[in-house]
Amino acid sequence: MMDQATLQRFPLSDIETAMFEDGGFCILCGEPSDDAVESDARGYRCGVCGKPGVHGAEEILMMDLVD
Repeated sequence: MMDQATLQRFPLSDIETAMFEDGGFCILCGEPSDDAVESDARGYRCGVCGKPGVHGAEEILMMDLVD
């Protein structure tokens, strides 16, 4: 399980945009996904940091990582 204190947070406007564009973000480094991701994606490999931290926009919203 990941430590909630170390996870990135995202502006609601970025999440809303990503929801319409099949986007996601790495919750470990904060970078947007280079590829389209499913709304419920969890743990896809990040093209920037290489870790399995890419989650779909709706998943990030449900994880309460949105400001």
